[in-house]
Amino acid sequence: MLVEDADGQRSALKFLKKVQLNISRDEALKNFKNEFVILKELNHPNIARILDFGYDETLQKYYFTSELIEGAELHKACEGQPIDVVEKLIVQILRALNYLHSRGVYHFDIKPQNILVSLEEGVPLTAKIIDFGLAALTAPQKRVGSPSFMSPEMIQGGVLDGRTDIYSMGVVIYQALPGLNPFTAKTPK
Repeated sequence: MLVEDADGQRSALKFLKKVQLNISRDEALKNFKNEFVILKELNHPNIARILDFGYDETLQKYYFTSELIEGAELHKACEGQPIDVVEKLIVQILRALNYLHSRGVYHFDIKPQNILVSLEEGVPLTAKIIDFGLAALTAPQKRVGSPSFMSPEMIQGGVLDGRTDIYSMGVVIYQALPGLNPFTAKTPK
């Protein structure tokens, strides 16, 4: 959701969802706060900046605001672009993942929808990783993420770390080039 402060600065607003699959409201709030804590400590040009966190008394919902990225998800931004433009975007995301992993933070949900690309006159400029709801310093206790981008370890319940993100990024790259996901599935089975 788009919001504007008193100074006219626009940002993205995210509310804690009332219901998330397979987790309690307390766990959802914990994940939401975790996302805020992780993001506020990060400072990288290819990671969306967090701005504020709070509780809206009127709506009775927790929220946070983050940098507004006007553009398109990675695969839409890559459509019809020359390979060198796609390569630059991929390198930006790999650098952001390296930054995260060097700090012991793992995203665990790398997919095209979580990579937004700013555009100028239809030309992709900067890719940024968003949506750190599953991000953690340790592996999640439950199977989470998007099945067609999940690593085998995530699906089978193995050891999860930065390699999980790299595997998912490999699927994202594969899809960005020919435009097809090699693992199309709605469930992990």
